[in-house]
Amino acid sequence: MNCKHSVGELVGNDLVALPLEMANKLKDAYKREEVTLKMLQDQLPWGANEYNEVFQNSPALHKDFQHALVHVLKALGKLSSFAEAADHAEGANFPYDEISKYLADIVICTVRMANTKPNARVDLSKAVLDRIEQKMGVRLPVTTEDTE
Repeated sequence: MNCKHSVGELVGNDLVALPLEMANKLKDAYKREEVTLKMLQDQLPWGANEYNEVFQNSPALHKDFQHALVHVLKALGKLSSFAEAADHAEGANFPYDEISKYLADIVICTVRMANTKPNARVDLSKAVLDRIEQKMGVRLPVTTEDTE
């Protein structure tokens, strides 16, 4: 790694080290319950230096998007396993800590995919609100400032 790291976050099975100044900025700037998709999309540090040289040197424009997608699929597989096991155990074993970890991985990787989509970044906050309105046939009482 090229810089000093102070905080390690486990994302899927990968330990992603956060640069010291970014970790402090996130820690000092926000209360945990106030973090929005937009804040994650704009400020979440990514461990780009954590990938091997072959991956980093690949000319594929979609490589980061695809890599995040693979991690989403891994998390979905884990969640599917829990659901299947619960079906056979009458729902008795649905581990909260594991479920919450993989749901968080899906959100984190979705933010990564939105940021690295080839050709244009996806405004995830807007896309989520638009999709809810489209699927539910409702107009959400949200102002433009709420999504910026």
